[in-house]
Amino acid sequence: MGDGVVNVTDIQLEKLFADPTKVIELHNLIYKETEKILDLIAEWNNQISLGASGTEFAREILAKSEKAVVLMQKIYAYGGYFGTQAQRMLWKKFLSNIANLPLGNGNTFLLELRAYPALLVMYAGTIGAIAANNYLNLKAVMDSSVTTNGGQTMLVAAVNNSLLSVSADQILGSNTRYQLSNHLAENLKKSLPKMLVFDKEFDGIFDRAEAFIAIIISDFNVRNNENGWAPLGRFAGMYRGNKSQTALIKEEIETAGEEWPPLKANLFGGKKERALAAIQNVETMSRRF
Repeated sequence: MGDGVVNVTDIQLEKLFADPTKVIELHNLIYKETEKILDLIAEWNNQISLGASGTEFAREILAKSEKAVVLMQKIYAYGGYFGTQAQRMLWKKFLSNIANLPLGNGNTFLLELRAYPALLVMYAGTIGAIAANNYLNLKAVMDSSVTTNGGQTMLVAAVNNSLLSVSADQILGSNTRYQLSNHLAENLKKSLPKMLVFDKEFDGIFDRAEAFIAIIISDFNVRNNENGWAPLGRFAGMYRGNKSQTALIKEEIETAGEEWPPLKANLFGGKKERALAAIQNVETMSRRF
């Protein structure tokens, strides 16, 4: 059990999700993992307030985050894929706990980077839901919220804003386009259970998940009287056959209409027009790049 790591196998996780009587046990496991992550964030807060700075410390935050959330990523991936109605409140509650960062003083660059654990966990839950076409579970992850200076806001938008404000090329040692997106793909490909996402399927599922994140954030920003901005991941430059992910999603909506499963799960307020408008915003941004 060294270094605070809880040794839980994939088989044990499967049993937790399969048995509806295990909700308390699942809650306690997520609680322990959340506390571990919050302790790490508090440690960074203290170091930053005492003057920690520099690229090496930023890379240390990334590396420690990725190590600390391995089990939490698996939990959220299984939750996105298999989670039931009784379990969905867990995804919102604990993801919000991780993302509600304490006030801090010091290097703004590093303070923003404290959102990285929440981003890793949010991506895992999103990929699990997309892999299973489970849009009720996707909505549970997307409905998580955080408190910022402007009040309550959508967690997925807040953590993306924080991480994209950081110079990813400086931290990751790369100046390629979508470097953070590519880095996340590599991390998640290694950490997510293979039974949920086979290697040969991973890239398509990851790109579709990022496209959904972008479309949902764009819709959120429009509803909050903003300009429909959305974070662009590598999906913006990736094609399946000769079509982009956003084009494929648009085709689904045009074919299924109001019966499109994400609308039935009340994403985009259940309104086809909102989903199509958000896709248009994301496609316009993609063309600019």
